[in-house]
Amino acid sequence: MPKNRRFRKGELFKKKRTPGGQYTYVRRKQRASKPKCMICKRPLLGTQQQGAKTQKRPERPYGGRLCLQCLEVAIERSIHLST
Repeated sequence: MPKNRRFRKGELFKKKRTPGGQYTYVRRKQRASKPKCMICKRPLLGTQQQGAKTQKRPERPYGGRLCLQCLEVAIERSIHLST
């Protein structure tokens, strides 16, 4: 038997009455997840949820992609590989 699409996680539908008196299902919007580190998957600090894309992330190498601890390790690795 097929799954009921109205109750899938993240795509919950809401029943709404139209001006014509009929009921339709309107998809609810998903909330955006907080940005996470690409390596350790911890939530990033210093990033904003609202505003322009350039305002959301810090102005440093891997800004908005790596947490500070993973960034230090990545910079150390790049220094060791270059020498």
